[in-house]
Amino acid sequence: MLQYSQGCSSCSCRGLATLSAGLWGGCQKNDGPRMLHMLALPSTILQHLLPLLNIYYLERIEETAVKKGLSTEPVWCQIWKRVMKRKPSQYENIRCWRQKFLETFFHNIMRGILDMSSDTCLQDPRFSPLLHSARYVTELTIGNKLQGVTRLGPVLGSLVDSVKTLKFLHLRSADKATEYALRLLLHCLIHHGKVCKISLSSWPTPDQDLLVVILKISAGLWRQTSDCKMCVQEQDAESSGSAQENRLPQCVESQESSHMQAPSGGNSENKWTNEKPPSALLNLHLPDVDQKALTKVSTKSGDNAVATDIPAVPALIGSISRNAVCHQSSLNKVPPPTSQSSNTSAIPSANNSSYCGGDAKAEQDELFDFVFAVAQEEMKKLQDGNTQLAEENAGNGGALSEAAQGTTDLPPPLKIRYHFRSVTSLNLHNVVLSLESCHFLCHLLCSWVSLEALMMAYNELGSNIFLILKALCTLSRQPDCHLSVVQLSDFVVQVPPLELACTILTDFPSLHVLALKFNVEDSLWEEGLEQSDPEFLANQLKQLEIQFPRGLLKPKHLLSLLGASSSLEKLILDSATFPSPEDLRVVLRALSELNPTLKKLYLHELNLSGCKSEVLLLLQSSTLEEVTFSFCQLFERRLDGFLIELINTVKKNRTLTILNLRGNRLGDEGLVSLADIFSEDSVSSIQHMDISSNCIKPAGLIQFAKKLEKSREQAGRISLTHLNLSQNLLNRDLAITQEALQALRKACTVIDHSSDFSQVFADHISVM
Repeated sequence: MLQYSQGCSSCSCRGLATLSAGLWGGCQKNDGPRMLHMLALPSTILQHLLPLLNIYYLERIEETAVKKGLSTEPVWCQIWKRVMKRKPSQYENIRCWRQKFLETFFHNIMRGILDMSSDTCLQDPRFSPLLHSARYVTELTIGNKLQGVTRLGPVLGSLVDSVKTLKFLHLRSADKATEYALRLLLHCLIHHGKVCKISLSSWPTPDQDLLVVILKISAGLWRQTSDCKMCVQEQDAESSGSAQENRLPQCVESQESSHMQAPSGGNSENKWTNEKPPSALLNLHLPDVDQKALTKVSTKSGDNAVATDIPAVPALIGSISRNAVCHQSSLNKVPPPTSQSSNTSAIPSANNSSYCGGDAKAEQDELFDFVFAVAQEEMKKLQDGNTQLAEENAGNGGALSEAAQGTTDLPPPLKIRYHFRSVTSLNLHNVVLSLESCHFLCHLLCSWVSLEALMMAYNELGSNIFLILKALCTLSRQPDCHLSVVQLSDFVVQVPPLELACTILTDFPSLHVLALKFNVEDSLWEEGLEQSDPEFLANQLKQLEIQFPRGLLKPKHLLSLLGASSSLEKLILDSATFPSPEDLRVVLRALSELNPTLKKLYLHELNLSGCKSEVLLLLQSSTLEEVTFSFCQLFERRLDGFLIELINTVKKNRTLTILNLRGNRLGDEGLVSLADIFSEDSVSSIQHMDISSNCIKPAGLIQFAKKLEKSREQAGRISLTHLNLSQNLLNRDLAITQEALQALRKACTVIDHSSDFSQVFADHISVM
């Protein structure tokens, strides 16, 4: 070894490679002697040896390197750049290059998009690439036609112990064998593994059967017989005797669970007795809907059969007396022939083959068919009863329209004793939900008690948002409900966001995060309909985000919400338009009084040009840590005195660490003045500053850089660590821009997207 190291560099490399092959060649995972040989090597030799190892040995030598005071991170970073042939995003914070590489490596192998012969460090016949990298997969992404899912059987054991998040991206329909493998994968990773988050994204036209499968298993529903090895192992581990009488083995469906206890109307009239009063949804004034929207919906998939009488929109609920609504809902308690219970076994259908193995017994099939027939017959009778009830209410103070005659409540959740593990976070982003799939999701939500976070964005719900609200209302009455995060976003909303917030918070006063983001409010609500005045009760919100659609906002409603949210720590208000500047000033002044715990404030597209005193008051807060005024027209009127006051206020604030002034037309002169925040007499703690989209040119940037450098020399150091300069006019003189950037990078990390000229040009035109 010494002889090789004293020769030329190429000989040294060959010597180290020979040593590497001798020590590690043919070794197994628990090969102790060779590991001891590696431990005996001096750290200087081991450091030169690391870049010569392939990814399999490099991963195994990690513990040895750490004991020697060495890090493999630089090696993994170089392998990433060499194999992946791209740099990670500058916004991405890489904590562990080994984790990042091996997780990405796993996905590329699974999808068959990586050429293993492209780099010698990937090749080793003694190792399985999938098996070796599976233990590092914490976020498993499945896309398109489920490519690679059928190859994951041998590595399920490793994935069960490592995967915590499942992501589905751009899904398309797949063949039966692939869908079968997906079900097994979902069952193992969710019911037997550690997966707690499910995310479906970019699925504009989802396959209904596939969507139902993913949602159902995510909610803990599983009905197949037991050929699953993990289920068998769990059964063997369970105690026998009396314990077996109280709990059926997992993956074996109890016939008892198929007997859906449907209380009769006479025994269920007091549904709301001793319970929480009906949802605040009852106070919403809803428009009439077409009777066609109230027709029965039947959802059929490979292993689901759903029949419901839930209307698309609960029409004119606000005009019905509470007693009538409660009585009406009590008449609609025949549950559909599918389980709505979280963490429970779903009711098998006769046409579905077993996923873990084996077909359903003929006797069970006959029983299920009988139950379905009886349920449908009972539901038909109850429909007639609902119609009669609607006619009786007609002509009274709260008259129902014809469209409201079929209005029903969501059926109550089934009470089944046998539970499977379910996920705690569900994210549906750009997944268009039809009426059928929305009904099925609502049935799951009614009793998904383990669910902690529900995020739905751009699902084109339309009037179906009321189904989601009713399902959440039912869920809120479950004693062990854990929901703490609700995020709803869409292009069009059927009800004003503040009324929507009032409905949700009335049912979930213990909610911690509420985000409602909508672009347009349905015009039907603005014509001839009396809007209710929401009255907010005290809640435990810590984070509130509302993107308001176009239209004037009543400040008293927003003040009521802010006053009820006394524990608020983060507030985001987007695109709010007030009747007058004074109304906005009232809201801004109230923030410090109503929300003393506020740490993060984000205001986007609010016209603050006439609220300079209130802006300065906010910046004086001793609790605020992050402040964002993006596209708020702060400097539109060239208020030079205001800019100086703002700078002096920030200089005196010790708690503020993030200042975002994006899109406020700061210009060169304003940017140069902004450097005074970091002057020698400043006590500011600003670490992150965003001045993107501010019409900044190279001349102004170079002056700012020089002034900042002078402050750094005088004070010894400055607090600034990150500066965002993207989408400015920095391409006008690239030489000066590069000089300024080099000077700035000596003091902080600079984010600069100078090649993105489209937004820059739009900003420039807006100033002209």
